[in-house]
Amino acid sequence: MILIISQKNDHSTSEVIQWLLYYKARFVRINRGDRLTLRSVSISGEQRCTFILLSKEHGEINLGDISTVWYRRGEIQFQIPSLQFMRNADLRRQIFQHLKNENKILEDYLQNLLYAIPHIGTYELRSINKLFVLDEARKLGIEIPDTSIVAEKKLIENSGKLITKCISEVFTPTAENGKFMTYTESVNITKLKSAFFPSLFQTLVEKEADVGCASSPKTAESSTGFSIICRTCCGTDSLNISSTSSTAPSSFPPGKNSVPAEWRTVPVYPNWLL
Repeated sequence: MILIISQKNDHSTSEVIQWLLYYKARFVRINRGDRLTLRSVSISGEQRCTFILLSKEHGEINLGDISTVWYRRGEIQFQIPSLQFMRNADLRRQIFQHLKNENKILEDYLQNLLYAIPHIGTYELRSINKLFVLDEARKLGIEIPDTSIVAEKKLIENSGKLITKCISEVFTPTAENGKFMTYTESVNITKLKSAFFPSLFQTLVEKEADVGCASSPKTAESSTGFSIICRTCCGTDSLNISSTSSTAPSSFPPGKNSVPAEWRTVPVYPNWLL
């Protein structure tokens, strides 16, 4: 069974689920905020460790049934029971913090077990520092766009077309009149104020294609065992599971254009995801 860790309104996760449903894959999706509690953990002798969760949304989830993990975003967090029956507020706060620490050990152990399962994405690498990546690429001789972070317009080196993006992750604030989202945007320097919060600027690189690769522990040693997503300007998108002919277009499957939120599990596991 495939375990998907994501969040409720993530559209990309829902698109992938369309294909899992199309191929009759067996999966469970855990979203940030799902009500999870620990049922049991067993660590004994040479036997395989067991880790069983209880979810209000999905019932019992046995880690032993999970064969593949896709970490998209979010986290798995266990619930802490209400302590409102305790009259002493200071004692209640201390006990709450202790239970939070107890859960943190369990959550970290669960992530460690999930890491040993063939996976795409990990909780540990959920937030990658872009500046670290740029610096490492530069050291390896990989061509990178000129990048600067400045707080004054006069410090921007205007050597051509520029773009700006968040230094950290995409920001999606919600207000009474709707939800907003930050994107990578082209920059019109003339419209900038003379001073602003430190912001990232990069030279615009005209692209012909986006290429993203991912591998799992079981496939990392094989030259044929990897996945690649290629989006070209011509719109010919494909997902190659291996060097064989097992492919699936990265669009909705035949007859589907959306995924109901209540669709969570299906009965069969597809061979091309093994």
